[in-house]
Amino acid sequence: MRKDDWTGPLVCYQAGCADSFLAAVVARVKFSDKAEYVAVADTAAIQAYAASNLLLLGCCGTRDEMEVLAIQTQSVVVVANNPRAPLEMKGFARANCEIVIDTDRSIGAMTWNHLFSGVKAPALVEYVGERELGHRVTSTQTAFLSALQSVAPTLEAWLRVAEMNAEEHEAFVAKGAAMIQATEARRDAMLSSAVRSNLAGVKAMIVNAPLELAKSIGLSLAERSRCLGVVWQATGPQKVRVVLTSIDPVRVDALCIAFQGSGTAYSGSFELPLGAVPRLLAGELRPSDVKRYGAANWRSDAAAAAAPNLTPLMRHEFGEQQREIERPVEVGLADA
Repeated sequence: MRKDDWTGPLVCYQAGCADSFLAAVVARVKFSDKAEYVAVADTAAIQAYAASNLLLLGCCGTRDEMEVLAIQTQSVVVVANNPRAPLEMKGFARANCEIVIDTDRSIGAMTWNHLFSGVKAPALVEYVGERELGHRVTSTQTAFLSALQSVAPTLEAWLRVAEMNAEEHEAFVAKGAAMIQATEARRDAMLSSAVRSNLAGVKAMIVNAPLELAKSIGLSLAERSRCLGVVWQATGPQKVRVVLTSIDPVRVDALCIAFQGSGTAYSGSFELPLGAVPRLLAGELRPSDVKRYGAANWRSDAAAAAAPNLTPLMRHEFGEQQREIERPVEVGLADA
């Protein structure tokens, strides 16, 4: 199986995952409009598409799902960094399947290395990959990522960023630096409103903030407090996204999986029904809450139908202050 011989591959990336989307941009650089690009919620959804060659970016399903795909297609390449992937794919060997897994690297960087071996990756791939892994980024990278927030989240728009020349890159970084300067005071205000709590018994600093700032704010919280940086934000009438960031030796991948989410060693996220937010803020949220709601309903509107009014806790404007939660910080890992 040679990737250069592929004709019309179907490129599937995980919906809602920036790292997986970045990998799809890399594939777009390689295949241009000769491939089809589809955002999918899970691996099972891929079976609805007919394709001879599959490139799955961050979409590593269960072993049974991969067995089905191996039978239905001519060739399958999986690039993933989900901590579940090594367990699911252990011992999986099919002549028409290639599995590329590394939980310590970004999906975008692995995809670039796979498709453009020996070629230096563009700044977009390097910078976004570092951010998604929760690594500390330089001032130049931070400015670049800030400017990226103004770019439409489409393959074509990000492709133009990936292909910028040196002069365009310099102007892009300068734009981002100006954006950072304009919002720095607001960001500091948000950091100052973080509350000390815990998540499943692990010490944490928690704040309500826009998701586009979640990684940088979470990392700042983790570095300042030497514990978990937790950012939450409502993503719908009854749903909340929780983003975790940590620094060594604290890892977040196991926590994210426990709450039906996903992540790498130092960066990850999961969803909550709105009704579970008070437990998050009070330091009472545990993996056992997933069972209490029912795993199938954990992310559903039904699970949060009786949610209290949390509007006072949500920072729709940077100036609002978040309620202080005065609780002792627990040490260790708890499930009950």
